[in-house]
Amino acid sequence: MKKILTILLFLNAAYFAKAQSVEILLQQKVNAFLKDKNMADGILGFTVLDAVTGKLVFEKNSNIGLPMASTQKSIIAIASLQKLTPNYTYATSFSSVLQNADTLLLSITASGDPSLASYIFVQDSVQKLMQSIANSLPEIKNIKCIKYSINNKNNIDSSLCKAWTWEDMGNYYGAPAQAFNWRENTVDVLMNGASEVNGKTNIQSTVPKNTGNFINLATTDVTTSGDGTNIYRAPFAKESYITGTIPQASKDFEINASLSGKYIFESEFAQYLLDNNYVNQKPIFVETQNINIAISKNMYKYNSPNLDSLVKHFMRKSINVYGEAFLKTLGAKEYSNGTYTNGLRVINNFTKQIGIDTHSVHIFDGSGLSPQNRITTKALCKYLLYAKTKPWFTNFYEALPVINGISMKSGSIHQTRAYTGFVNSKNGKQYVFAIVAHNYDGSGKVVQQKLWQILDVLK
Repeated sequence: MKKILTILLFLNAAYFAKAQSVEILLQQKVNAFLKDKNMADGILGFTVLDAVTGKLVFEKNSNIGLPMASTQKSIIAIASLQKLTPNYTYATSFSSVLQNADTLLLSITASGDPSLASYIFVQDSVQKLMQSIANSLPEIKNIKCIKYSINNKNNIDSSLCKAWTWEDMGNYYGAPAQAFNWRENTVDVLMNGASEVNGKTNIQSTVPKNTGNFINLATTDVTTSGDGTNIYRAPFAKESYITGTIPQASKDFEINASLSGKYIFESEFAQYLLDNNYVNQKPIFVETQNINIAISKNMYKYNSPNLDSLVKHFMRKSINVYGEAFLKTLGAKEYSNGTYTNGLRVINNFTKQIGIDTHSVHIFDGSGLSPQNRITTKALCKYLLYAKTKPWFTNFYEALPVINGISMKSGSIHQTRAYTGFVNSKNGKQYVFAIVAHNYDGSGKVVQQKLWQILDVLK
C-alpha cells in the first residue's frame, strides 16, 4: 500500500512539475517578448486554458478588450453552427416570363446566400449555374431588355457596417453582404504598369469581363513594392476610384474590388447569354420593384452548400462577406429582420446564454474588420471551450486553418496580430488559447514569428 501511495505521489508531483514548467516557460517567453523594442508601447493579451477541465493555465491581460481582427470570425462561426445548425442552406430562385417580344421579366427571390457563384467553385461550376438559370428562361432570342427585381426573402438589410472605414469599403475585404450576393461581391481588376517609377497604369481587364466602372488614378512604384493600391467606392455605387501604386512594368497585376452582387450578375449573365447564343444581342438589365411571378414553369431554384461547408470557407479563406452574411442571417432567423442591429443582439444574447460576460465582447460586425471591435482573450477562449461541448464541434475544428502546426484562426489589422485555437501537446494535453499583440511597432511578420515561438511552448 505504501508503495502504491509513493508511486501515486511521485506521478502527481511529476505531473504538477510538468504543468508548472509550461507556465514557467510561457512566462519566460512572454517576458522576453514584452522587452522587445517593437513592443515598447504595445500590449499583449494572452489566455491559455486546459481544453478538458477549463482551468486557467496562463494569462496576461486576459480581461482587457483588444481588437482581435479576424479571430473574431470564430465567434460568428460558433454562433452560426449552434443557431442555424450545420445543415442549414440558403435558397435562391429565378422565375421569369416574357413581358413582350423584346422584354423579359425576371424575379429573383434571394435569402442572403454569400456563396452564390462564389469563388469557392471552380469556373465550370459557375458556368453550370448560369447555364441552369439560362435554361429556365423562356425563348429569349429577340429580347433587348431584362427587367428584374430582387425579392428579399429574409429581409436582409443591404447596408454596410456603420463602423467600417471609408478606406475599406471599396476593397474586396469591405464587400457588402446583401440579400442577393454574386461572386462574393468581388471583382478582380487586372492592371498594367509603365516601365518607369511614377508612370501611368492602365486597366487591362476585369474578372468577370467589363464589370464595374473604375476611375484609375494609380501610378507605378519600384518593382519590389507590391500592391500599394486602395479602392474607394460609395455604398451601392457602380463607380470606384483606384488610387495608390502597383509595381513598375507590371503585367496583369491583380487587385480586388468590392461591388454590389447585382451589378456583377447583370454584367456577367448578360455576357453569358450573348456568348452562348441565348440572345441575338447583349440585353440591358434594368432593376425595378415588385416583380412577382407567383406561378411559372420558367423557374430555377439553387440551394447553397451546407452551412458547415460555408463556415470552412469562411474560416480558412477569411472572407469577410460570409461573416457579415451569417450575422444578418442570425438576425433574420430570430427577429425576422436581417439587420446588423438584430444580428448583434443575437450574438449578445448568445454570449449571455453560454456564461460569458457581455462586457468582455463589444463587436460591430461579423468579420472583425471594424477597428472599433474589442474582445478579451479570456472571452474568446470561453467561446472555443463551449464549441468543444457541442455535437458540431468537429465541423468547427476542421474549419480552423493549420498554421505553424497548430489548428488556429489568425487575424491581423493595423499594428495588430492575433491567433486563437487549440493545441495538442506532446504530453497528451489539449489547450485552448487566444493571443493578440496590439500597437506593436515595426514588421508584422517579425511579431508573427515571435507569437508563434510563444505558442510553440504548448506543443
